[in-house]
Amino acid sequence: MQGVKIKNAMKEAGLTQENLARKIGVKQSEISRWVIGKRVPKLSTLKKISAATGKPLSFFVENSSGTIINTGSNAIIDKNQTVINSSDIELLKKDVDLQKKEMEILKLQIELLKKDKKK
Repeated sequence: MQGVKIKNAMKEAGLTQENLARKIGVKQSEISRWVIGKRVPKLSTLKKISAATGKPLSFFVENSSGTIINTGSNAIIDKNQTVINSSDIELLKKDVDLQKKEMEILKLQIELLKKDKKK
């Protein structure tokens, strides 16, 4: 099912397997395995496919009823549950840490603006 979605997204975006492979940094043979259903891409790869094809991530991970499709051992997130692998956990932790740092910077900038406004 997911392979069909990848194939359809490629077709709609006017991409061949080779084009998509170059855009997301994998071998064309890996794209072929996904399309025929022999393998399932990781969440991080699905995000790249989403960006390359212009389709939302949900297009690749949800069926028509909004439930997860063919997760294998990879991380797929939907509205109701999260199934993730260890490498994706590390990516998510780094992303959260980065967001926390960005929030701290924004808070400091707001404080500086408040002080400047009072002057």
